[in-house]
Amino acid sequence: MAQGAGLAGLRQCIARSFPGLSCIRYKDTDGDLLSITNGAEWNAAKADNTKACLRLFVGAPAANRVGPSHTGHREI
Repeated sequence: MAQGAGLAGLRQCIARSFPGLSCIRYKDTDGDLLSITNGAEWNAAKADNTKACLRLFVGAPAANRVGPSHTGHREI
Protein backbone atom coordinates (compact mmCIF):
# COMPACT_ATOMS: atom_id res chain seq x y z
CA MET A 1 0.00 0.00 0.00
CA ALA A 2 1.33 3.41 -0.95
CA GLN A 3 2.55 5.78 1.73
CA GLY A 4 -0.05 8.45 2.45
CA ALA A 5 -2.92 6.28 1.18
CA GLY A 6 -6.39 7.05 2.48
CA LEU A 7 -8.68 4.96 4.63
CA ALA A 8 -10.77 3.90 1.61
CA GLY A 9 -7.67 2.45 -0.06
CA LEU A 10 -6.75 0.66 3.15
CA ARG A 11 -10.22 -0.88 3.41
CA GLN A 12 -10.02 -2.07 -0.23
CA CYS A 13 -6.62 -3.65 0.39
CA ILE A 14 -7.93 -5.42 3.50
CA ALA A 15 -11.06 -6.65 1.70
CA ARG A 16 -8.90 -8.21 -1.04
CA SER A 17 -6.45 -9.78 1.40
CA PHE A 18 -8.74 -10.72 4.29
CA PRO A 19 -12.35 -11.29 3.10
CA GLY A 20 -14.84 -10.99 5.96
CA LEU A 21 -12.49 -9.06 8.23
CA SER A 22 -13.08 -5.33 8.55
CA CYS A 23 -12.17 -4.18 12.06
CA ILE A 24 -8.96 -2.14 11.72
CA ARG A 25 -6.89 -1.36 14.83
CA TYR A 26 -3.47 -0.09 15.76
CA LYS A 27 -1.44 0.28 18.94
CA ASP A 28 -0.82 3.84 20.05
CA THR A 29 2.37 5.03 21.72
CA ASP A 30 0.99 3.90 25.11
CA GLY A 31 0.42 0.37 23.76
CA ASP A 32 -3.37 0.65 23.75
CA LEU A 33 -5.21 -1.08 20.87
CA LEU A 34 -7.40 1.57 19.17
CA SER A 35 -9.98 1.09 16.42
CA ILE A 36 -9.88 3.06 13.18
CA THR A 37 -13.42 3.78 12.01
CA ASN A 38 -13.11 7.05 10.09
CA GLY A 39 -10.66 9.27 8.24
CA ALA A 40 -9.82 11.37 11.30
CA GLU A 41 -8.85 8.26 13.29
CA TRP A 42 -6.77 6.99 10.34
CA ASN A 43 -4.91 10.33 10.20
CA ALA A 44 -4.38 10.19 13.98
CA ALA A 45 -2.97 6.66 13.68
CA LYS A 46 -0.50 7.78 11.02
CA ALA A 47 0.47 10.88 13.03
CA ASP A 48 0.89 8.84 16.23
CA ASN A 49 3.30 6.48 14.49
CA THR A 50 6.96 7.25 15.16
CA LYS A 51 8.35 4.17 13.40
CA ALA A 52 9.04 3.56 9.73
CA CYS A 53 5.87 1.47 9.36
CA LEU A 54 2.45 1.43 11.01
CA ARG A 55 1.48 -1.94 12.48
CA LEU A 56 -2.21 -2.68 11.89
CA PHE A 57 -4.41 -5.42 13.33
CA VAL A 58 -7.38 -6.65 11.31
CA GLY A 59 -10.24 -8.66 12.77
CA ALA A 60 -13.89 -9.53 12.46
CA PRO A 61 -16.47 -6.85 13.28
CA ALA A 62 -17.69 -6.92 16.89
CA ALA A 63 -21.00 -8.59 15.91
CA ASN A 64 -19.07 -11.61 14.55
CA ARG A 65 -16.82 -12.12 17.58
CA VAL A 66 -17.36 -15.14 19.76
CA GLY A 67 -16.59 -13.56 23.13
CA PRO A 68 -14.12 -11.49 25.12
CA SER A 69 -11.37 -14.08 24.63
CA HIS A 70 -11.67 -13.91 20.83
CA THR A 71 -8.20 -13.84 19.30
CA GLY A 72 -9.07 -13.76 15.61
CA HIS A 73 -7.09 -10.62 14.82
CA ARG A 74 -4.44 -10.86 12.13
CA GLU A 75 -1.47 -8.57 11.96
CA ILE A 76 -0.64 -7.10 8.54
